[in-house]
Amino acid sequence: MKKKGFLWKNWEHLAGLEWSNLAPSDVCKVVFVCFDTSKEAKLAQGKITDDQFLEVATKVDAMRNQEKYGEHMFVTLVHHHPFSTQDDEVDTIPFLGMKEEPFLRMENGEHLVKWCAQKRIPLILHGHKHRPRFVGREVEVEGRTRLVRAIGCGSSFGIEGKPLSYNWITWQPSAKTWTHNTIADALADLAKTQGETAVMLGRLYELAGYAPL
Repeated sequence: MKKKGFLWKNWEHLAGLEWSNLAPSDVCKVVFVCFDTSKEAKLAQGKITDDQFLEVATKVDAMRNQEKYGEHMFVTLVHHHPFSTQDDEVDTIPFLGMKEEPFLRMENGEHLVKWCAQKRIPLILHGHKHRPRFVGREVEVEGRTRLVRAIGCGSSFGIEGKPLSYNWITWQPSAKTWTHNTIADALADLAKTQGETAVMLGRLYELAGYAPL
């Protein structure tokens, strides 16, 4: 690997990064459960391999057995979206007129949702689709119904002309409850001309616990 020159200087801080399936935070009491959805995927689709499901399941079970993580919320983190909605079917490939969703969706997204329900993981954060979204599905697991929700993190840069969006998730370990707010649309137009003001309003909305959807 070349370690001299301008390009290396800009990217050398990334060379020491290592992939980890579990990323716990003792500060906010959250464990991020990470999957690489690009392995063995076709085109721009996502996929989680069986090996990953088995490896991550083993690690999640081991961590849950540790007392120090008893109050932690487990959150799955992926790039590709596990849910397809009617809104997704609207987008088309430029110049071809073909719907793009079949080429973008996660191949085994339904399996991921069921896996999360089995592992008592209530929330999935994903990117890929450049719009804010909040989707939930009830899953039957061992005679019980568990709700798994997915939050599309949208775009904080307004890519492809999509509205800017910001997500705030509040986790209360003692009550074992979490809330989610999305700020979009209203701040999108403001951010184009008054970026600092938009950021300030975003913080105020967070403090007030209010978000225009």
